[in-house]
Amino acid sequence: MFLFQGIGRSKITILREYVAIKNMATIMEDMNKFGEPTTPENLNNRGFSSEDISRYGLKAAHRARKRATNLVTV
Repeated sequence: MFLFQGIGRSKITILREYVAIKNMATIMEDMNKFGEPTTPENLNNRGFSSEDISRYGLKAAHRARKRATNLVTV
């Protein structure tokens, strides 16, 4: 209950960020499957704003890469 207290962000904000990162990572995985490069322009064409891409892009790319590695090694 007090886990997120003191970091200056509400639980709802943290949840929204998590969902945005998860959705972007899923889109990146799909783009990789179909051989489409995961550039900011392509993410923009998929409905992500430039602000979202700059804010969550690296985290989403890391998550997508980690998931792809886990799926291959299992």
